[in-house]
Amino acid sequence: MTDRPVLDLADVGGRDMSVVGPKAARLGELIGAGLPVPDGVVLSVDVHRTALAVAGVAEQVAAGVAELIERVGGAGDLDQRVAALREVAGRAEMSVGHRSALLAAYSSLVSGDADAGGIGPAVAVRSSAIGEDTEDASFAGMYDSVTDVVGADAVLAAVGVCWSSSVSTRSIAYRAGMARQPSGASDPAMAVIVQRMAPSQRSGVMFTVDPRAAVDRLVIEAVGAGGSVVSGGSDPERFEVDRTSGIIVDATRPSGDGDPSATSAPVLSHAEVAALNELGRSIEDHFGTPQDVEWTIGSDGSIWIVQSRPITGRPATAPGSATPGSGGSIPMSGGAPTRDDPDAVLTGTGASAGTARGPARVLRSPGDAPDLLDGEVLVAPATSPEWLPALMRAAAVVTDTGGMASHAAIVARERRIPCVVGVAGATERLVDGEVVTVDGSAGTVSRSTRS
Repeated sequence: MTDRPVLDLADVGGRDMSVVGPKAARLGELIGAGLPVPDGVVLSVDVHRTALAVAGVAEQVAAGVAELIERVGGAGDLDQRVAALREVAGRAEMSVGHRSALLAAYSSLVSGDADAGGIGPAVAVRSSAIGEDTEDASFAGMYDSVTDVVGADAVLAAVGVCWSSSVSTRSIAYRAGMARQPSGASDPAMAVIVQRMAPSQRSGVMFTVDPRAAVDRLVIEAVGAGGSVVSGGSDPERFEVDRTSGIIVDATRPSGDGDPSATSAPVLSHAEVAALNELGRSIEDHFGTPQDVEWTIGSDGSIWIVQSRPITGRPATAPGSATPGSGGSIPMSGGAPTRDDPDAVLTGTGASAGTARGPARVLRSPGDAPDLLDGEVLVAPATSPEWLPALMRAAAVVTDTGGMASHAAIVARERRIPCVVGVAGATERLVDGEVVTVDGSAGTVSRSTRS
């Protein structure tokens, strides 16, 4: 590997993960395989390490992150302590030489006419941390990215945003909640991708196998312009596809009730589903393991791949067979739901397999996380990375909106707890303290009430 501070994305691959991070390495692999990935460059992790070292804060920040990971559960002032450590980490500044190298690479990247597929001059500046997007940990949404960046000053500022996000309450809570710490868990240094923005009239995620169970189906979730399946703020259009034949086995569209992303026309055509299926199979064949792939489609119909990582948290056994704390059942006393109560069983999309039973706790915002007690069922409109402290204590998760690629679903699968998303009105229909049974395989939430 080279000691250059900035590398072309097309020149990196799996051998370079320790230098550019797994996200950048995998995108480089896909470019090399001839797959449709926007061009980009990577600012190596050593540039950030050098900046921290020159500022004299590298050891202090690393030690501070390690300490907070160890004490996150008992640190009532976690936000304040993280903010103080983040201020220390923010003293790191890129050297003049590294800055010049990055801006020269950026200028070369965006010079010339727009590419086929509608790519223009804007870039996305994205984190590529060493422990991110691995087989054990996705770090989904833990680090910041900045999109639609134009101009040298804006690029430099966006790199600073990415670097700063390496020290955050959400990333520290995520690491602390993992059964096994990823390699370099306390290393705050981060590589950064500067990549031409793919046009996004429609976007989504596909899992090259069903992330919930051992079913040989590819799953695609899609939203229209301005939407995001990862945010969980809306219900996506979903296709389940037989991987071999390409036949659509099941298709689900949002009802539109209270969902501004729902439209009268389907988001994807059957031809586009077939094209995504072929791309997904090619990506899985390249890496040799099931993949979680983020894609986007421009106004001219061109498909672009913007991320690929191993599927995390997929159960190795049949749904419902896991032990408590791993997507299994948690026995508690309580009556069976009545059959004549229309709200006795709420339905949504099963997003993480297994069953759990416990008191419901309805939370409206991440700031309510301290109200959730260990073993309670988190009921929320949707979740974002700021919800991590609550998600790490929940016995199960239920959300009003979202799909299998939403933040709540990804974290629930990694934690091996049941999750049901897209349960319309769950935060209004469920009551604090009532015992519910969450079946993440069937996609149901049963209320333990009697007439």
